[in-house]
Amino acid sequence: MTENDKKLFEPIIGQENITYQQLNVLADLHAKYFNHPKQVPCSCNKKQVNKWIKHLTELYEQVG
Repeated sequence: MTENDKKLFEPIIGQENITYQQLNVLADLHAKYFNHPKQVPCSCNKKQVNKWIKHLTELYEQVG
């Protein structure tokens, strides 16, 4: 994960509720690092959003 991407992701780590802008950042980063087309999940789909936050948090922690 690049330094710029880490800075974009840091405000999202551990959040229960994220803004629409943060949801777009989450979708961009997840698509980039998990090699799939960008798809913004519905903010009502907390399970999917939290799963993606977990995936990216694990990646974030690996790179330090």
